Amino acid sequence: MLRALLGGLLCVTLVGFTSAAEAKKEEKKANVVAGKFKSYKDGTLTITTGKKGEETDKTFKVADTLKVNKWDGEDLKKELAINDAFKDLKEGTRVAVTADGDKVSAIVIGSKPKK
Repeated sequence: MLRALLGGLLCVTLVGFTSAAEAKKEEKKANVVAGKFKSYKDGTLTITTGKKGEETDKTFKVADTLKVNKWDGEDLKKELAINDAFKDLKEGTRVAVTADGDKVSAIVIGSKPKK
């Protein structure tokens, strides 16, 4: 009887640790939103997401100190200033925003060319 009780206790403990680890893993995942550039003004980035006909605009507050990565042909230019990155960007250009809640942690403009 003691063996069965200890075995059951061990199983409950292992399941508890596993589910706690899974919950922590899910918390760390940042949300990546991809879409087309619409506008950038006064620290607010607006992109259009969704399929044609079901498009929606999403806005993100972006810190002035955030650095932006931009694809330029085969090369990924790193750490452009936010105002320089969006200064001459055409509407409809592909943009991917990595955000954790309300905090934007990364922006990538364009996409890697297909070979």
